[in-house]
Amino acid sequence: MAAWLAPFSQQTREAPEVTENVTPGGYGGCMADSSHFEASGPAGSVSVDGTTVQLSVTVEDAMLADLVRRSDDPFGLIDRIVSIGARGVASMGSTLDLSALEARLRRSTEEASSATEARISEMLSEARTEIARLLDPSAKDSLTSMTIEEFAAWRDGLFERFDPERQSSHTGRTIAAVAELLGPGGALESRLTEALDPSRSDSGLGRLADLLERRITEIREIVAEERGRANEAERGTMKGFDFEDDVEEALRSCAREMGATVERTSKLSGDLARSIGDYVVEFDDRTRVVVEAKNKKTLSLTGSAGILEELDLAMANRDATVAICVSRHTDAFPKEVGPINVYGRRVLVGDPGDGTMLWVALRWARQLADQSSSAPIDFDTEAVRDGLQRLGQLAERFRANRSNLTQIKSSVAAVHESLGDMRRDLLDLADDLAAEIFRFGSAGNVVDLSKVG
Repeated sequence: MAAWLAPFSQQTREAPEVTENVTPGGYGGCMADSSHFEASGPAGSVSVDGTTVQLSVTVEDAMLADLVRRSDDPFGLIDRIVSIGARGVASMGSTLDLSALEARLRRSTEEASSATEARISEMLSEARTEIARLLDPSAKDSLTSMTIEEFAAWRDGLFERFDPERQSSHTGRTIAAVAELLGPGGALESRLTEALDPSRSDSGLGRLADLLERRITEIREIVAEERGRANEAERGTMKGFDFEDDVEEALRSCAREMGATVERTSKLSGDLARSIGDYVVEFDDRTRVVVEAKNKKTLSLTGSAGILEELDLAMANRDATVAICVSRHTDAFPKEVGPINVYGRRVLVGDPGDGTMLWVALRWARQLADQSSSAPIDFDTEAVRDGLQRLGQLAERFRANRSNLTQIKSSVAAVHESLGDMRRDLLDLADDLAAEIFRFGSAGNVVDLSKVG
């Protein structure tokens, strides 16, 4: 208020031009309605007519300017400001100097601030002095001194409770209990004697001896039982797999030696949109041999349902030059077929799953594929008959020896499994004995098992 009235006060002190002298009444009252007053100066002009005041004044005041800008009714705002200022000036007397009032207020504020700062400094000094006294370890009534005394008393009590020289302390009682447990004639020695007594059936060594005896008996029974399983062992090293898996493995083994690849096509459609032809063996010169696996006990040779017709369809379906039919049952073909026989570009062979005769058939099929002519071949019948007989005998001997080897492997595997069980039982029993022996011991004790006998 003082700021925006300052120009008006300055204007009054600069003796504005007055057109009519009017004697003002006392402050706190009202001017006469009939009075008239006019004045002008560098800051503007003012006229009074009764109770009406007309102002044309330039005021430099940031607060006033901000209030006017933010007001929805700037004229009403200025009217209120002038009215409030007029009443304030009137209530404080005609000789009031707003600049002096402002200076006095500033001095009062500075004096109050100085007094407050001095008091705060005095209080901070007193607080520092008091804190230093409370934390001074040399003063007996300080917090630091009392804390040190309490800690010393607690430390002395703790040392007394764990002093091994004092029988009533925790450490003393613990040492006495350990000596009673681990010393000569103590509980540990008694339990070790019981646990390691082989004559007692409930002792650790007694149970171990019984267990070893049982396991040895079991091994003998397993070996005897495995030797009697001749029929099961004849199923070959691939028992558990179906015949087609056996044939596939045998074909892949032979193909690796002959530089060929094998594709299982039993579930794939061929050129005839059929799935006939279980495998295709392709050599490096792109010669293809189709193989059909049969697990039937009886196979006819000719006719629309015969195996020869089926092999012709298989060659057409798989774009192959030669076809092989391998039967799991060696007596499934008619007797004139024998263990292996050739009908044109079709090879019939019996193989129980070990792959021996199938390898022979695949080698024959490779040679048939190399024959460009389909004319009958002249050969020494007797020599071929003797050769086939010899081939069958060798295949049978190979199969028998392989069966024996399989039986031996099965027996060894059973014994190995039993030994594994014995080893696990032995280790479990050893762990039980260790738990029994060292139940009340510690890392620093020496365990003497010689007393057990």
